[in-house]
Amino acid sequence: MKLDGKGRPYGQVRTLIESLGGKMKWLPGGGAGGAWELTLGEYAHLVEVRDDNANALDRLYVPAVQNPQKIGDYPPDPNAELVDDAPERLVRLLFRG
Repeated sequence: MKLDGKGRPYGQVRTLIESLGGKMKWLPGGGAGGAWELTLGEYAHLVEVRDDNANALDRLYVPAVQNPQKIGDYPPDPNAELVDDAPERLVRLLFRG
């Protein structure tokens, strides 16, 4: 699945959630971390970004290696390709809040 993320962090994911009527907002968390707040209607979910561990947003992209564990195992390009079931994964993430 290829969408136009326009070079923004998690550009493809942001374009996807916006196409569904939702939004993503960065919440700085001090130090080298923070969280992305995802909202879609009445549903919201925080995805923490810490260290170099892969998070739920990273896992929406097609990994660069088999059995990815760290953020470096995913393409650095925010316009990289999303996995085929990215929309379903994103909705499940939001609904579990």
